[in-house]
Amino acid sequence: MPKKKAKTYSKENLWEKYKIFIIPSLIGGVVAWFFSASFELGVVVFIAVWIGNWIGLQTRSKNK
Repeated sequence: MPKKKAKTYSKENLWEKYKIFIIPSLIGGVVAWFFSASFELGVVVFIAVWIGNWIGLQTRSKNK
């Protein structure tokens, strides 16, 4: 029985995998932080956008 190769992730692979989550989340978090002057709100928006993108991606991949 052949052994499975362990997945190795380089920085480029991780960036390609997660950039769809990171870029909009960072933009939303920074905009919320800038306009509200509240770091906590920026973090909450970052997490909320990340989760929303993840749910949207899961829904989109199920419909294909």
